[in-house]
Amino acid sequence: MFKKYFYILFVLIFISCNTADWTDDRLAEAVNFCTKSGNPIEFCECSVDILSTVVTYDEFSNWNNQILDGKHPTGEVVSKMMSVGKKVVEDCQSK
Repeated sequence: MFKKYFYILFVLIFISCNTADWTDDRLAEAVNFCTKSGNPIEFCECSVDILSTVVTYDEFSNWNNQILDGKHPTGEVVSKMMSVGKKVVEDCQSK
């Protein structure tokens, strides 16, 4: 099950743009993309809320660029992503 949530975080990375702020439109886009992946709206809203409070949109965008460039994210990035994934599992699993 953890693999599912970790995958969702990676999927969310692919929808990012190149500005630093999480706008309402970006949050809505992330939730929409998550629900289109077959997840319940409550789970998606919870997941995106966690993601947007733990990392800045700039960090999110940088992760996306690294992945799109075929680079393996640094240990620090992976650690932060794992932290987000763990919190999603803890807080959103039952949604």
